[in-house]
Amino acid sequence: MALTPGMRRRPEGSLHETVLFQTRVASETKSSINDIAGACGISTAWFLDLLAEHLTTDLDEHGRPRWFKEPAILTDHPELPLPQSA
Repeated sequence: MALTPGMRRRPEGSLHETVLFQTRVASETKSSINDIAGACGISTAWFLDLLAEHLTTDLDEHGRPRWFKEPAILTDHPELPLPQSA
């Protein structure tokens, strides 16, 4: 997503290393994340960094976000086979 006028990128030098983060999500999810980042006035990448940081503030003893209620979510969404990575 290109930055629109008024949107800000992360402060220069605020990251030690960046990597390409690719995944497939529903188009509605992508639009929603882009819209929320835009409403915050920051890039989608910066928003995702902040979101991931926020998620780590309330984890259970297994390292999962407390809102993730296993096995209910997993029961409703059975695991799909993933190809082996190299």
